[in-house]
Amino acid sequence: MNLPLVVTRNAGLKVASLVIASLFWLYVDAGRYGQARLQVPVVLTGLPDDMAVSEKPPPRVEVVMGGSRLALMALRPGSIRLTLDMSGLREGSVSFTNLENLVSTANALQVTRVYPSRIELVLARKADQP
Repeated sequence: MNLPLVVTRNAGLKVASLVIASLFWLYVDAGRYGQARLQVPVVLTGLPDDMAVSEKPPPRVEVVMGGSRLALMALRPGSIRLTLDMSGLREGSVSFTNLENLVSTANALQVTRVYPSRIELVLARKADQP
């Protein structure tokens, strides 16, 4: 079976054109805005040695991130976390708000939502042990 002359003439040029068009389409589509939902661990840092957290924070929070689809595809979920800095805090109740600012992310991505939007902890002094 012979292919028509229209199909076989300049076949290399036609294949190259198809490849270039496909790559251009992927580039344009990957640059569009997208969102991703991730479960991110909550990490406490800087807790003084004489203090303890009596009410533990949730182990994970849901984070919605936005950015280019290419940046979202390159996202490694294990590299993102919500860090609560406990240094300098005193005994009592402490509330963390604006959690979007506490999530470590790549520069190309933006945190649009964190659920829960507020974390409350209770700090207490550790009892002296004999």
